[in-house]
Amino acid sequence: MAESPRPEDWSYTCGRISAREPYTLLAPTFLDAVLDSEGIESAHELISQSSLRDSFPAPPDLRDYEARLDRLMLAEALDVAETAPSQALVGFFLWPDAFSGLRRDLTDLAKAAASRAEVVGRLRQAYGADPALAGLSEVMGEEEFVGVEYEEGAGVASRVAGVVLSLDANLLRALALAAGLFRTLAPQVAEYLEDFVSGKLAEAAARALHSGAGDDDLVARLAAGPVAELLGERAQRRPATPQEAVEAFAPPAVREAMARELREGQALDLDALAFWVESALVDRLAGAARVPFGPERAFQYLAVIRAQIRNAKLALSAVVQGLDREEVRRRLRDYAHA
Repeated sequence: MAESPRPEDWSYTCGRISAREPYTLLAPTFLDAVLDSEGIESAHELISQSSLRDSFPAPPDLRDYEARLDRLMLAEALDVAETAPSQALVGFFLWPDAFSGLRRDLTDLAKAAASRAEVVGRLRQAYGADPALAGLSEVMGEEEFVGVEYEEGAGVASRVAGVVLSLDANLLRALALAAGLFRTLAPQVAEYLEDFVSGKLAEAAARALHSGAGDDDLVARLAAGPVAELLGERAQRRPATPQEAVEAFAPPAVREAMARELREGQALDLDALAFWVESALVDRLAGAARVPFGPERAFQYLAVIRAQIRNAKLALSAVVQGLDREEVRRRLRDYAHA
């Protein structure tokens, strides 16, 4: 594993970020204006004057907002990674979605009774070629990455549970190892990273328990090695239900955000949990914008970009799909200058 870069090694990367911000950050009132627009044409007119314009050259492109905004997030993260002393930084902004895609792919292979060679081959392909896994090789070797639990002769449920749990454990391990590169550089980054990994542990444990795949060894399998070292006593908790997993591992900011969103009696939404793990913690990096150089500056920038893109998805869902605009407006938060 690479040595932790020094703060001064980030000077050039942070200088590029400062130069880009006037062209990439959205005005605080921009998405409110999009929500006030009369339809796709007027929304596109606003977008054509913003930092999102290159992603949406024509009004019909707004209907493909999910994929186009995902590509924008990937491009922004890779732009930072290009000059960063460690590409592992972008893992906190790219790896969770990349692993989510792999989880879907491997679940489909498991349901189709694919051979172990096919499962491992899919993972090898991703390890070597998926740009959304940039920086992964700094912290995790290929053989470790492809070493998933998969028994060809097992039942469908067992095969699916094995690959999902293995991928979740791999993601947590990779994030914890990446956190180890940065946590000594600044308390703001250290606290953010620990909470982020803990939130992802909440997701993985809740997903396994929801599917009925949880057992007495669940947390031990998910929170082994570097994850346990990073999270300390939190990794020793043993929840028995998805809700208990959230209570045990999700940071307070995530639990509070979900409590505001979930109506009384509403069941736990795993997609909502993932959203809030990646959104509610951005406030932990609020002071990083004042750091002249260092990885915390890059973390803060990418966290703001990710939050903007998630907000833009919400706003465009209202415009394109006709969702309740006031309900969407209520869920937006101003991250432009967090």
